[in-house]
Amino acid sequence: MPGSVPILIAGLRIAVGRALTGVVAAELFGATAGLGFSIAYYGQKLKTNEMMVSLVLVVILGVIFTQLLSLLESATDSWRTAPDR
Repeated sequence: MPGSVPILIAGLRIAVGRALTGVVAAELFGATAGLGFSIAYYGQKLKTNEMMVSLVLVVILGVIFTQLLSLLESATDSWRTAPDR
């Protein structure tokens, strides 16, 4: 069981990016609130500054979540050693 933890966390790290993409894409088409909705709304109103703020927030959230999970992955993977060659 302990050997599977780094692999599970690596899977979570990959899943966070895809989940964030899925949520924003769903909000673009069928939501009345959220970052995806604000991107679509401000894009239709040609308010580029507000739209870019929403896009930058999505990027920042993605980077933060990915980096946090990378740190957690390296912390749980520190007990492993490199295989002998």
